[in-house]
Amino acid sequence: MSNHEVRQSLLGKLSDDLIQTAVSGQIGVLRFVRWTQSAGLSDDLEGARDTCERLFGSSPERTEKFGDGLFQTQLLIWSTGESAIFSQSSGSPSSLPEIMLLGSAGAIYFDGTLGGTPTLEQVVQS
Repeated sequence: MSNHEVRQSLLGKLSDDLIQTAVSGQIGVLRFVRWTQSAGLSDDLEGARDTCERLFGSSPERTEKFGDGLFQTQLLIWSTGESAIFSQSSGSPSSLPEIMLLGSAGAIYFDGTLGGTPTLEQVVQS
């Protein structure tokens, strides 16, 4: 399996894990997604968008793009008030993204490869 295939597999599993955790209701109603990553593959932000569409259950009503190619930022807004911001810039293309999901009662963080070990941490209000 190539490095690209391994990374895509990891991103797919991460996406599924984030969605499963978000729909569990532990962070309340999902409102905002922040996804930052190193540039590496031209379709990387499409995976982030697909994850958000699965999380929010529809396509965004509006998309704004800043920058172009591998170095860009995207702002997505849904008609029901949810939003997401994606940012892709220079860095190691093999690293995983840093992701934050904010809900009405807490948050989910994935800190990429901080310390060499990917982690998924929930912060929930008491």
